[in-house]
Amino acid sequence: MAREIEVDWQSLHNAFVVHHPNSKSFLSLIDGSVVRVAKNSKELRQHESDTDNFRTVGIVPSPIQYVWLNTFIGNIEDSDLQDSLQRAIDGKGAFRRFKDALSGHEQVRRAWFEYRDQSLRQWLQDWLLEQGVKPSNAPPWVQESVESEKTDLKQDIHAMLGDYPLSDEQREELSEKLLTGFRIQKI
Repeated sequence: MAREIEVDWQSLHNAFVVHHPNSKSFLSLIDGSVVRVAKNSKELRQHESDTDNFRTVGIVPSPIQYVWLNTFIGNIEDSDLQDSLQRAIDGKGAFRRFKDALSGHEQVRRAWFEYRDQSLRQWLQDWLLEQGVKPSNAPPWVQESVESEKTDLKQDIHAMLGDYPLSDEQREELSEKLLTGFRIQKI
């Protein structure tokens, strides 16, 4: 059965992205925080042995990151660049060579980091489910997307209602009713 907790999404994201060689990170199943403890410490041994309350957080495994690389490369339209990147990821040191190969292609480089971040975000959500965690709060990137969509939709509604003889108060009230209807339909 999944344990429902409020997850500290930003700390969890950082724990999977930033490697600290002298410490190890854990997700607390008690309060959703991420705890970092020094390697070779008594606290580390306590967290490792307390699997009811803590899950080890580490770097995203290389095979998963390699799948992301291959998927991204497979979606590049420029066949010469695609071939160059495919050769770059063959063998040891693939990640470094891949980044080096992108250095002269700023637009593709930005697209890669956006794709990697989206993949990581999805992977984090999947990882939590695998750990028996049901987040009680949505990740901030989902909330940001919803808020942006709501703002855009509200502006569109205001523009459409601009042709009708309504007071600002009536326009706002009608906009909220329409937005509420949209949210109900979307769910």
